[in-house]
Amino acid sequence: VYTPCNNNTKHRVKIMKRFLLACDAIAAMSVISPANAKYPHHMSVLLLRADCELPDRPSQIRCEAFLVGVVDTVNAFSFWCVLDKKYFCPPEGVIDVRLRKVFVGYVAAKGGVDHYEPAASLVIRAFVEAFPCE
Repeated sequence: VYTPCNNNTKHRVKIMKRFLLACDAIAAMSVISPANAKYPHHMSVLLLRADCELPDRPSQIRCEAFLVGVVDTVNAFSFWCVLDKKYFCPPEGVIDVRLRKVFVGYVAAKGGVDHYEPAASLVIRAFVEAFPCE
């Protein structure tokens, strides 16, 4: 039986390999476009920002799903002890819409972000700033 942060390193490595294989499979389905050609197979800040700022609900849902995926991935890495600590701690009940507003606000406030970097890295920085752990 797996318990968080036990000394069963082989089991943790096995889980991480499965997770990374799943990530590779998802990335292989990504579309490479000029907007994310610098980091192929990654959602760029530019593409995520467009989805987050568009007024139509399908675009906002894509944005919110990506943001929730980042939160879930960081939580899983903390649970599996891949990360040494939790880097951000959204309060209980934070909804997808608030995550979207935090991300859009962070990008607008920072101005000179690399719009072609993988979006997840900027999302993590935004959430670390917005939701610090005590």
